[in-house]
Amino acid sequence: MNEFLDPSQEILKHGTNLPHWQQPGAMQFVTFRLADAMPATQLRIWKEEYNTWQTHHPKPWTPTENQEYQKRFVWKLENWLDEGAGTCMFTEPALRVLLEETLMHDHGTRAVHHAWVIMPNHVHLLFTAHHPLELLMKSWKGLTAKKSGSAAFGRKAIATP
Repeated sequence: MNEFLDPSQEILKHGTNLPHWQQPGAMQFVTFRLADAMPATQLRIWKEEYNTWQTHHPKPWTPTENQEYQKRFVWKLENWLDEGAGTCMFTEPALRVLLEETLMHDHGTRAVHHAWVIMPNHVHLLFTAHHPLELLMKSWKGLTAKKSGSAAFGRKAIATP
């Protein structure tokens, strides 16, 4: 098993716009957010710009195109998350504890958690998956929603990116 992604080995991918890459034994970095963490109008405009940009910049990208992509799309999303929009439900201590308990439920079995940061409206996770990533994410989001009794943690409410 490799600790880091090995480009010479098979990489499993799922998803279309922001695909998730997974490789057995490799660490994963995932960010998921509350659905209202980004205003719908901003997100709609971002998606339109993203789709237009992709049409005019097919891969493979030059280093300059990759840098532009990172600035216009990846860092824009990160900055919006850091602005703290939405209900910011993770400011509630009980909900943070509930999320931690949910994540630790699978620690050592379906995943090994290395670190996480719970922000007011999103979460960053660094872990090694021992189970398909899409099933882990669905489980963590679903269990948190069920335990909290809040639709804000439902499949549509907690999104990735």
